[in-house]
Amino acid sequence: MIFNLKGLKIGRVCTVLSKNIIDYILIKKNINIVIKRSYDVLYKKDSFFYKHTGYPGGIKKIKNSLYIKNKGMNNYIKKTLIGMLPKKKKYKNIVNNIIFE
Repeated sequence: MIFNLKGLKIGRVCTVLSKNIIDYILIKKNINIVIKRSYDVLYKKDSFFYKHTGYPGGIKKIKNSLYIKNKGMNNYIKKTLIGMLPKKKKYKNIVNNIIFE
């Protein structure tokens, strides 16, 4: 599957990707996902990305713009996609096989 992300919102992109991944996994096919122009994705610069350390009261929040500046847009798309998929081992392995161009 090939996706061109120019001018699309990050939430809509990840919902479409997650639905397609789930559908293809049910058919038991190997999926090769190629994402083009991931740097042109639209996102809210003033919203936050939340992360929990595992300790009581250990929730941390980072602005999206700062997270993308430090880790890159590709990692941001992968993290958002992992959050929308079911929490099973096979789905995490598929997200690691996504190719960004």
